Amino acid sequence: MPTIRKLQDLPRTEAGIHCQLQGKGGSEFMFYHPDGMYSYCETMDGDACHFKIWTEVIVHDPAYQEPLKRDSQPTIIMDSLDQLLSQS
Repeated sequence: MPTIRKLQDLPRTEAGIHCQLQGKGGSEFMFYHPDGMYSYCETMDGDACHFKIWTEVIVHDPAYQEPLKRDSQPTIIMDSLDQLLSQS
């Protein structure tokens, strides 16, 4: 059964992960890796496309439907460099 995940939670893969945008008629694509604030994906026709990394998608690939276990601390998003420096 397909599951919904954020692109940022999917691992980098050379084979690609079969995903679909949410909503009626959502486009299907292959996710390959994060690329900064965006992702590197390809349409089913092989054209490159770049979705925001926090986009929630339907994951059709059974190997990636369960949430990944993270060993590291969660990412902290700062509003500015000053906020980051004030915490050290």
